[in-house]
Amino acid sequence: MAESRTTTNVRSERKAKEYLVGLGVGFHECTNEVRQIIVSDLIGDRTFLKSFDMLLLPIQFASPLSAISAEQLSKATLVEVKSSSRNIPVGLSGYYFSVQQREIDLAEKLAERLVFVFVVISDAGAPMHHETMSWADIKQRARQMRTQININF
Repeated sequence: MAESRTTTNVRSERKAKEYLVGLGVGFHECTNEVRQIIVSDLIGDRTFLKSFDMLLLPIQFASPLSAISAEQLSKATLVEVKSSSRNIPVGLSGYYFSVQQREIDLAEKLAERLVFVFVVISDAGAPMHHETMSWADIKQRARQMRTQININF
């Protein structure tokens, strides 16, 4: 039986996060306690609790982060990970992704303090690669943006 799209997306995002942490350049997953601190002290609105995936700091610590100081938080950038296992070239030409309204709202609220990191997980043996963009960068580079409403019963 084929994997569901959700299972495939979860697996792809997990690989993307492992790749980013493995780079050793400051990408961190967060425990729920650290996520609560970020939401309380940086964002100020609990509706954004699940609107970011990782944290980028100027230095690499053990990941996931289980604690964060006020100084570290002042230097932190929130990260929303978008991943694909399709063979997308460097530069992301042809990359298609979706974004939730709350991710857009948070990106607009935090500006450069939230970035989207696009990770390409090649299943054809090519090296993984990534590109980091702010919401402003995405809007500038986008060839097309359309609204879609998803409804669950």
